[in-house]
Amino acid sequence: MRVLLVAILATVTTAALGQSTGLPDPNACPSSGCNFTGPVQLSADPTTSLAPATKQYVDGHTGGSGAPIVSGTTGALPLITSTTGAGQLGNSHFTDSGTVAAVTEPFNLVGEFQQATGTANSSNNFVSNVTNWLISYWNGSAPVSAQWSVYAWVAQGASPPATVLTYQAPASLTTTAVLYAIDPGLVATSSANFSSPKFKTRGSCWNGTASVLDDWNWQGIPGAGANPVDTLTFTNVGCGGKAVVQMPGLTLQGAPFELTAAANNDLAGELTLSSATTATYTWAGNYATHPECTMELQFNSSVARWFTYTGTTSFTINFASAVSGTVSYLCVGRS
Repeated sequence: MRVLLVAILATVTTAALGQSTGLPDPNACPSSGCNFTGPVQLSADPTTSLAPATKQYVDGHTGGSGAPIVSGTTGALPLITSTTGAGQLGNSHFTDSGTVAAVTEPFNLVGEFQQATGTANSSNNFVSNVTNWLISYWNGSAPVSAQWSVYAWVAQGASPPATVLTYQAPASLTTTAVLYAIDPGLVATSSANFSSPKFKTRGSCWNGTASVLDDWNWQGIPGAGANPVDTLTFTNVGCGGKAVVQMPGLTLQGAPFELTAAANNDLAGELTLSSATTATYTWAGNYATHPECTMELQFNSSVARWFTYTGTTSFTINFASAVSGTVSYLCVGRS
């Protein structure tokens, strides 16, 4: 009896000191998992990749209070400034400045993959699974959900010549309501205009000794100041040979390309003289170098005639003596 009593007292004393008694603790969380019904206090911020994160750690890395993981206030997207190797994102940062430091290309990003819907065989190729983006808009009487879909596909057959990334607009929207846009996120001011993002299509070619990357870049570039000339540029870098833009059946419309317009424009028009020696046309566009023009008389005259240019703003048709009639002109812009 004395031995049993001593053992019981020793066990109770050990429990009172906070040490294990060998009995299960009803408040303990088993290794198989459990649900917490009250707040949990972590001892410190995580130091390993699988450790739980405290609220102060999350707030310190996201801006706090559920803010997006973006610096500043304009919601700029992350820009990649360098890479550390294949399959890695290196010194990436979030910025509102709209500028990017030097980027080493090509680089690879690690992300979530949409797997193909099957494994290709001698009979079939398979498209990717579809990524869907839902929007909600008011149709005048009720909210409507509409779905954008993105997927990749290839034609059937062995070694298909191309793969296609397809963006499918919501069927409930009219074609005039569908817009594909990449916005630079920058707003022009009285002192600065901003170019569009630069689009790039990339190939490769043999330069005589090695394979080199061949890039076609296109970009919208507005000039300086208010109501500037906006230039769509195409540039080619890589192969070193002659760069050719080929557009079969090209139709250009809108000033200054609309040759069927009734009014004179920078490409073509008519000037009328009535007992006069000069007729002048002022160009609507801005040019670094004045266009070169030719004329054709719509009347018979042997009077000497010639062009003069006033900088890059206008041209004048001159006659050695006064004439009456209409003169057609045709101009080709240089820059």
